[in-house]
Amino acid sequence: MKMNYETQASDWKVKGAGKLSGAGGLAAGIWLFVFKSNTANCTALLAFSGMGIGVGFEWKLIKQIKTGLGGPLFVNGEGKSIYCEREFSISQLNGKFGLISSIGAAAGAGYGVAEISAYTIGKNYFKFQRIDGWSSGVGASAINAFGTWWHISNPQKLGIIFS
Repeated sequence: MKMNYETQASDWKVKGAGKLSGAGGLAAGIWLFVFKSNTANCTALLAFSGMGIGVGFEWKLIKQIKTGLGGPLFVNGEGKSIYCEREFSISQLNGKFGLISSIGAAAGAGYGVAEISAYTIGKNYFKFQRIDGWSSGVGASAINAFGTWWHISNPQKLGIIFS
C-alpha cells in the first residue's frame, strides 16, 4: 500500500522504535519513532537527532521483535495517541526542530520514557508528549536534547516492517 505522507492529520499515534545515545555532560543521540495516522492513511518511521545535556550511554530496540538471525524487525502495536496543537503531515514534520527529554535503563530488558516536541517558527505541532515503553538493550541515560525530525522514507530497506 502506498503511504500518503502529504495528508495533514491530528490523530497521530506514536511509539518508540529505537535509541542510540551517549552523554557525559554534553549529549548526543538518535531516537527512532513510528508515527501512524488513520486519517492520513500513513505509517512512517522518523528519526530525531539531537544534541544537548545529559549523562550515560544507551542502545535500545523498543517494542520490536527480531524474527530469526538476520531477519527483519517487526514494529508491533498501535502506539500512544499524542495531542496535536495543529494538524501536520509527515512531509511537514520532516526537517522541523524539536526537543526530547528521555530517561531509561536496560540490561537485556528495560524501560524508558521520552517527552517529544516538534515545532517551526511560530508553530507548535505537538509539545511534551510522553511516549514510554518496554525495550531490549543495554545502558542507562538521562538526556535533554534539541534537534531535528527526519523522515526515513523507506524503512523496509533497513529491514523494518510495520505490522
